[in-house]
Amino acid sequence: MLAQEQAERVVQRLMRRYSADTHRPVPPSVQDSAFRDWLGLASGMPPAELTRASVEQADTRLIPLDISRQRLCVALRATDGAIALVLADPFDRDHRLWLEARLRDAGHPRTRWYVTPVQALLGFVDRIEQTRRTDEALHTGVRQPGLGVPAETAALRHINGVLRQALGAQATHLHWLQAEPASTPDDQARPASGVWQMRVEGTLRRTVVPETPGPSFDAVFEALQAAATRDGHLPVVHAGRQLTAHIRVLQRTAPDGQVQRAAVLRLPAVLTRQRQPGLDELGHDSGTLERLRHSLQLAHGLWLVVSPPGAGKSDTLHALERELGTGGQRVLRLDRPTVSELAGALAQDPDRLLIDELDTPEVAARLADEVLSGRPVVLGVAAPDPWSALVRLERLGLSAPVLAVTLKGMLVQGLLRLNCPSCSRPVAPARAGQPPSVRGAGCPDCGHTGQVGRQVISRWLALTPPLADLLTTPAPYRALQAAATREGYTGLQDAALEWVTAGLVSLEEARRVAALAL
Repeated sequence: MLAQEQAERVVQRLMRRYSADTHRPVPPSVQDSAFRDWLGLASGMPPAELTRASVEQADTRLIPLDISRQRLCVALRATDGAIALVLADPFDRDHRLWLEARLRDAGHPRTRWYVTPVQALLGFVDRIEQTRRTDEALHTGVRQPGLGVPAETAALRHINGVLRQALGAQATHLHWLQAEPASTPDDQARPASGVWQMRVEGTLRRTVVPETPGPSFDAVFEALQAAATRDGHLPVVHAGRQLTAHIRVLQRTAPDGQVQRAAVLRLPAVLTRQRQPGLDELGHDSGTLERLRHSLQLAHGLWLVVSPPGAGKSDTLHALERELGTGGQRVLRLDRPTVSELAGALAQDPDRLLIDELDTPEVAARLADEVLSGRPVVLGVAAPDPWSALVRLERLGLSAPVLAVTLKGMLVQGLLRLNCPSCSRPVAPARAGQPPSVRGAGCPDCGHTGQVGRQVISRWLALTPPLADLLTTPAPYRALQAAATREGYTGLQDAALEWVTAGLVSLEEARRVAALAL
């Protein structure tokens, strides 16, 4: 109550000063655009948009939350390591002196000063408190044996903060890398520090670590190793759910004899939707889905879902499992099954099998027998194009004659990173003949990557009799590709070009994903 009364007094004081400076009547609220413009000009500070700030950026060690309400200021840790100080009353000399003293005690970090209306700042503080209460009720972090909550050691608190940020951003991987040693004037050795990077929508982004300086690289590295099981599993709790991340420790000796270490965490998928998307909701081309569904009506055969790693193959298989499982059909989906797991699934008398990746020739041989006997199977293969997928299957033991008589067709897909709508700009063609293109320049909304979100592109390739005959020849894969082109298969290039022409994808991104020849 006292903080709210103080905030109201500050608002009244700022309103009076605004009226005296501008000779205008008092505005109806601090959200008035003229008042906000005056506040920035009079204080000499740029305005802060706290609605776009993440609560994980708040440095509550520099400015605790109770002090933030008292003195109407917050500190944010920027991605470049600087401190952004946001004030609601930039004219209070006592508060400015107090902040400068706090910065001296913190070692004079680089700072940038901003201003924002009182209610916007208090709303941001409310968000921080709400997040803290939620985190206390639903912990996110490493789950130690016998404990349902994250441990409170300094290194694990650091890891848990990064996990919370990465899982909230739906990152797929976390990388913990040793940073380059900083040179010091006295040339004294300092504990090695580390850098966290998370892969979001296929792009590596540096995380915003709440505390600086944090634990040393060795302390965090040892905490990760201690928390992981012998087989490389890292138990994690998030939003009340018990999950498992997979951790790999990498180590090599540099030419100078120094041992360099790193850790890579493959994070579990965090479901944010109440319901998993159906096949039509994944963004596939409607004509492609129509041809896929028509082919899947056949009673037996082999169908492939082909995409590079991380390009949505598993999502498509999940959606197919739900769609094919209607109408009295028993559908089983397996991820990288062993021979015994495949045998156990077959013992359940499934009407159709969906398998996401094969790992061994033994599994491939058993699967080939099942497909030749007439059991319908949909198989996911990680490959950039259909010809690479066929080579992978042949290397595993699925011979060309087997593929020629059982394969009905392939759904080939990729993921395009979409231009950020906030910073997309037209770019001039690099040379004549190139289509007009739009590219994201990079801004805070997209993490300075120029891209936000991804769009699936897909095409259906039916294994027609001419293509099956070429498989058994065996013909060079260039001949297969030429024959498929003659029958109308264009690969992903035309699909990617449609998104470039619409201005939603950059030409560089289309070339990266679909090898667009422009």
